[in-house]
Amino acid sequence: MVDVQLLGPVELSAEGRAVEVGPPQRRTVMAALAVDVGRPVAVDVVIERVWGPRARDGARGAVHAHVARIRRMCEQAAESAQDPLLLVRRSGGYLLEARQDQVDVYRFRQLVDQARAAGSAEPSRAVLLREALDLWRGEPLSGLNGEWAARMREAWRRQHQDAAVGWARAELRHGDPAAVIGPLTGLLGEYPLAEPSPRP
Repeated sequence: MVDVQLLGPVELSAEGRAVEVGPPQRRTVMAALAVDVGRPVAVDVVIERVWGPRARDGARGAVHAHVARIRRMCEQAAESAQDPLLLVRRSGGYLLEARQDQVDVYRFRQLVDQARAAGSAEPSRAVLLREALDLWRGEPLSGLNGEWAARMREAWRRQHQDAAVGWARAELRHGDPAAVIGPLTGLLGEYPLAEPSPRP
């Protein structure tokens, strides 16, 4: 499978093998398209996500150049993998054509939603939440600057915190309480002032 990883450094992966995307600007273009996988993203939206409201002259040309490189990477990765990613021009913008579960942040949300649907009495809740948390490889969108990346990073961190607290509660009820101590200690160090929401 070819997939996009955003929950850490932005990477393209083909059958588990990392493909170097390139400089930070190109990784931001990749992320700007991947967060809307399966939906067209207008060029102006990509520009705003990469450069902010005061984009420099030549931003449109830079987007086209980065998209061309990303498209070639996707095509090369697809030669050796099933479930390819396709990057196509569509409706004044670009569409990353793939299943949502080929982008790790969507896979994370799907697993969290499955855990919620399982109900608090289900032991599988802890397993699903642990699988979701294991998708994280560090700081989301690591190494990317700009207001949009910062907003995304903060929103995903809140989701990560909620999932971690939900996993800990499920483990305390049905699993191994000792397994909770290390991860929760790390979570407290990462979010010292955070108060968990009631979900998942």
